[in-house]
Amino acid sequence: MVEKSENLRVSVQSGLLWGVGSTLGRDVIQFAAMLIMVRLLNPEIYGQAALAQTIIGFLAIASFKSLAGYALQARDPRTFDWAALFSAAVFLNLAAFIITIGIAFCLGAIGGTTFEALRFVLLAMSPIFLLEIGSTYQTVWLQANHRWAEFRLLILSGSLLAAVGGLAIAWAGGGVLALAFASWALGIPLAVAFLVSRERPALCPVWPRNYRDGWMFGLNRGAAGGVASGVGLVEHSVLTGLFGFASLGAYTRAIGLAQLTSGRVGPLITQTLYPVLTRAEPGTDRFRRFSAILTQGIVWISLPAATFVALEAEAAVALLYGPGWASVAPILPLTCAFVALQGLTLTVNQVILANLRQGVSLRLDLLAAATKLMVVALALPLGLTVFLSALVLHGLAILVVTLVAGARTGAIDYQKTVRIFLPPVAAITCAAALVAMIPELVQGSSLFLTFVQLAVDGLVFATVYMVVIILLARNLLFELLDAIPLGRHLKRMVGIVLPQSLMPTTGNEDHE
Repeated sequence: MVEKSENLRVSVQSGLLWGVGSTLGRDVIQFAAMLIMVRLLNPEIYGQAALAQTIIGFLAIASFKSLAGYALQARDPRTFDWAALFSAAVFLNLAAFIITIGIAFCLGAIGGTTFEALRFVLLAMSPIFLLEIGSTYQTVWLQANHRWAEFRLLILSGSLLAAVGGLAIAWAGGGVLALAFASWALGIPLAVAFLVSRERPALCPVWPRNYRDGWMFGLNRGAAGGVASGVGLVEHSVLTGLFGFASLGAYTRAIGLAQLTSGRVGPLITQTLYPVLTRAEPGTDRFRRFSAILTQGIVWISLPAATFVALEAEAAVALLYGPGWASVAPILPLTCAFVALQGLTLTVNQVILANLRQGVSLRLDLLAAATKLMVVALALPLGLTVFLSALVLHGLAILVVTLVAGARTGAIDYQKTVRIFLPPVAAITCAAALVAMIPELVQGSSLFLTFVQLAVDGLVFATVYMVVIILLARNLLFELLDAIPLGRHLKRMVGIVLPQSLMPTTGNEDHE
């Protein structure tokens, strides 16, 4: 038993190492590709791809992806019926592919420039369902067998292939085909690995009877995923109908830039600290302490990141996207606020889920989806700026409701949560005020001076933020550092510059 627990601990550590490393690697590859791609493609092309991807995502609710995770519920992958899983994948994804082709031709029959462009992109993206038969199967098989290195290397290979191939197509004048290829090329290495695998299963004609529990799991997950996908489809469709593909492209690129900064913090920190959270018994003080650490890590990083990008919206867009995307800058501050609030809400919701309150988590998802649909219907016709302002207010309200639900269900400690939010708010205020006093270095359209301005402002903002955090909440800071990888090294770095009188007097590390 001890040996089994030790093996699991080593597997978790290996999974975290490869997971965080590959995520950062993918971000670097995608970021580098994006810097070039946005200079080759215009906002209208991005808008066409965004709407098509939203339709594909909605159709994916009824595809293999919704029930593939059932394989990860098996405690022993050697006894799991992989043939039934593969057979379900073939049946569901062939159906999804045929439905996508049918929708594309129906759009073409309607006619008009908008529907014709959408038909073309859907046809170009439809092979993703065929590819995912092998790639999604291989994904869950590698994860179930804890083959972390092979899995993450295949993911990285797919990211590199998508970036290089997409850029080559865009450079050759392929337009939206570049984004279509990049959307499904991510799974090519995994699909190839499936085809050459010795463990590849055969089709099972009686799979529906053998996969009844998996089917119920897929229905549950599909219903949950359908809420978010449906809202996104309505949002993108209405936005395109009112303002056109170019506005949708600018909107999605603003969200992409916000997610690239503050939006990526949540998944990385959750991936690192979530295993610590699930070790604690639900509803206990220990669980609430771990959930506070998880929430604190995301709040203390995502909020200042979102604020800085919002402050430097024009410079960031000019440097990263170029002059062709100037329409992104005015909406970027509101987008950063919305994405940050959404990320915090998802984190607290996940804490509630880890506290074994699945019903509460689902009701919160339904509430957020239903009220967002109201925002889309009422605010979007008034303009993109009004819509984003309404989304920020909506996100703030849903975050408050989720925090209250977390406190009432015993998932989070209300007083500790308040203590978590106050220091970064004060630190952000001080840092933003000081950055606003820095004189403008940029004259004209010099990218070099734009970079220098961002670097200077970023250094000042980060320094002031950390100084205020250390002065106001050094105990909370050291609790967080105790919980994260390499935290002890960061503590020593802080100790070098911090007077001994300001160092915490007691340790907060949990050794269990």
